[in-house]
Amino acid sequence: MQKLRSMVFPRLCAPLLSSSFFLFGARATGKSTFLRSCLEQARVLWIDLLDPELEERFLQHPRLFYDHVKQHPDVEWVVLDEVQKCPLLLNYVHKLIEEGGPKFSLTGSSARKLRRGAANLLAGRALLNEMYPLTAAEQGERFHLMEVLHWGSLPGLFAFGSDEERKAYLSAYAHTYLREEILAEQLVRRMLPFRRFLEVSAQCHATQLSFRKLGRELQLDGKTVQSYFEVLEDTLVGFLLYPHHTSLRKSLTRPPKFYFFDLGVQRALAKTLDSRFARRTSAFGDAFESFVILEIKRHNSYSKKDYTLEYFSDGRNEIDLILSSGRERIAIEIKSSDQVRDSEIEKFSKLADSIEASRKVLMSLDQLQRNHHGVECLQWQSAIVELFA
Repeated sequence: MQKLRSMVFPRLCAPLLSSSFFLFGARATGKSTFLRSCLEQARVLWIDLLDPELEERFLQHPRLFYDHVKQHPDVEWVVLDEVQKCPLLLNYVHKLIEEGGPKFSLTGSSARKLRRGAANLLAGRALLNEMYPLTAAEQGERFHLMEVLHWGSLPGLFAFGSDEERKAYLSAYAHTYLREEILAEQLVRRMLPFRRFLEVSAQCHATQLSFRKLGRELQLDGKTVQSYFEVLEDTLVGFLLYPHHTSLRKSLTRPPKFYFFDLGVQRALAKTLDSRFARRTSAFGDAFESFVILEIKRHNSYSKKDYTLEYFSDGRNEIDLILSSGRERIAIEIKSSDQVRDSEIEKFSKLADSIEASRKVLMSLDQLQRNHHGVECLQWQSAIVELFA
């Protein structure tokens, strides 16, 4: 597999450089490349815990990390890559910050050890940031919808010149994830059933989940299946989208949907990379809806809007996405068809009224801007700019 010269994309992630910060994101989303770009004018000490020898040394003797940083008094920043590999180092990061030492950028592709191991998250002394695969805006002129629906938008994909190379890259990514993130971190007890689960979960992407039903299919109990989805969330490979309800307790009892963080990785796990999408098909419509929801999640994080993302179902009809913040509730319907009928807009408007939406937005593939039944009908890129400018 011949790789072309790597590309640097302008990223929407904008951490405040006035203080230390965490930068979480799945593998290959471009965290290190981004940091080299935004810290290029600073004196930086890089410490990569993916180096097995370095990881083992600091695991056995965490104090060596403190001494190592102290030996570089002139550095302005310390970049600590894959900090979840050795959470105890955060105690020394905390100590160094308190002593007025350098600022820290702490990256991670798995938050599980930090969250569940009661790691020192620096009590607000380091702000939280996330990084995702490339948005359409970050791709600029290189953005091509059909290509992103098929291959996803991991930055590394753009360094390859053929479909054969892209397929090999994504397939290797899926297996590398299994080996390095799940097996190496010992996040599940048995690897074989988890491998089967990954393929099935990829086939269930963006659908309502029944942990019990999936458990029967995989010959596992429902609680084990649920814990596997939690592993995917904790390793930043996807997220659960919960149904909207005025009662938080009731919303948690209804079936969530699961979205993989990248459409190409999802298709690699589902083994569907050989099939292409065609416009005006249900498969294209489902992929486009997932793509827009992923775009919104990424922009929500980068813009610091902090909306809660949900979906709504009354048992017969659904609202694709709801953005909630305080009393604000934005209902979003996503359409991939060339034309959206007035009857569809009216139906969505009435459903949005039933949840007292403060704003109703229909995002379409090509629709020109207009208002109808109180619904803002916008082309999807224009709508995202409206929401997250």
